[in-house]
Amino acid sequence: MEFLLCSRQKHNEIQRYKLKSIKVDLKEWNRDVFEHLDTEKKRIMKEIEVLDIQDDVFDLEGHARLKRMDLTGQLRVINKKLKSLFR
Repeated sequence: MEFLLCSRQKHNEIQRYKLKSIKVDLKEWNRDVFEHLDTEKKRIMKEIEVLDIQDDVFDLEGHARLKRMDLTGQLRVINKKLKSLFR
């Protein structure tokens, strides 16, 4: 009986150690993903803002308009990813 009790305690300690390890890994992954997405979102928003200002001052040429449309699409994708991560 003592052997089973010791064995179960050992098993519980191992499980606790594994869960702590997973928790550390998840925290690191979470920080990396959110930080990257947030940084990318800020970069894209800044580029769109610059293009909007240029458009106000003088009409943007075709390639600049296409770039703004592409950036807007990228921003939508990032926002969807961020939304799905918060669920």
